[in-house]
Order: sequence, then C-alpha cells, then structure tokens
Amino acid sequence: MNPQTPSSPTTDTASSITEDERAPLVMKKVTASTAQAITRHFELLDESHPLLEAEHSPAEFLQILIDNGHYHDAATFLAHAIPAREAVWWACLCTRDHLNSSDEPYRQAHTAAEAWVRKPSEDTRRQAEKEAEASDYNTPASWAAAAAFWSGGSVAPVSEPVMEPPAHLYAHAVAGAIVMSANQGMPAESEVEARYQRYLKHGINIGNGGNG
Repeated sequence: MNPQTPSSPTTDTASSITEDERAPLVMKKVTASTAQAITRHFELLDESHPLLEAEHSPAEFLQILIDNGHYHDAATFLAHAIPAREAVWWACLCTRDHLNSSDEPYRQAHTAAEAWVRKPSEDTRRQAEKEAEASDYNTPASWAAAAAFWSGGSVAPVSEPVMEPPAHLYAHAVAGAIVMSANQGMPAESEVEARYQRYLKHGINIGNGGNG
C-alpha cells in the first residue's frame, strides 16, 4: 500500500465479484494462517458460522463469505485480517463515497483519518480522535477516524496515565465504517449489495499489497 498516491474508488456499480477479482489464495498483508485465528476476535453472524472449517485459510473463508452473500461478515472479517494502517485506508476509500453529499464534520473526520494513514503520528492520531468525537461517532467517516485513533497508543486523555486500546478495537471501527457506508442513505438492497461488492474489491486489493 502506498497511500501517498491513492487510487480513488470507482463509481461504477458492481454486479458481482468475478473470477479475476476473487481473493487470492494468499493475501500478502494477512499474517494469520487460518480463518479461525481471525474470527476469534469478533462474532460471526449465525448464518456464517456453519461455513467456517478449521482448515480454511483467511482468503478461502473470505471468498466463501462473499460467494454466499454474507457481505457484512466478509467486511468485518477482512477488517480484522489486514493490518491497522491498511484497514483504516480501506475505511477511508469506502467512506469517500459520501463526501459530496456530506456535511463539514463528516469531511473533517474523513480528512483526519486519511491524514493519519498518510503520516501516522501522535499528532495525526489525536486529531482523528478530535474529529471522531466532533461527529459523535455517528457517521461512516467518524468511525474511520476512530479506527485511526484506536490503532495504537494511549486512548486516555493526554494528561492521564497511558491506557492502551483493546486489541482489534480499530478493526471493529473499520468494520463499522464500511457497514455504515454500505447502508448510508437507506438505499435499496441491490445498491447495498453493489456497494459491499465494490468495497470488498478495494479491501482484497489492499490485502494483497495494492492501493485499493
């Protein structure tokens, strides 16, 4: 991933994830050897549980979720599978969908999340915290910013003792950003599915070392 030269999400409506766009059997950015090593960090929805087998690799299980239309779990799974910076970048790409129709707090939260990806530092992380709070954590972009803040370092106020965030808290926020973005504006089910499919293409590309 090179977020200095990001790729913008396509505006075309995706009808499906084709053979060429399937998750590669090994995704470069995913270090877990099995899907179960990832799913222990979050709760699969009931319909996805029977699909998981001990021998599934992360990419295999991700593709199974996609093939069965379990996009919510597919997004949550991938958010937990890839590293924090890549995951936040993925959230930024997806939440960018709504910039043109959003208010200033949304845009500021999105800008803060992208700024952290481009230059991870305590300053950019704390700015992401500020913008997530300004949006009351109720927009896709605010959750992308929250993910940047929860990526590491203390989540306590600056003047207080260090308090590390729970492991994978950032991934929960990334998943929240993507799920909210897919459902933003209460679109028809077909549009929700098209958004998920488009977002998952971006995430799979990032998981294999691309810009999305």
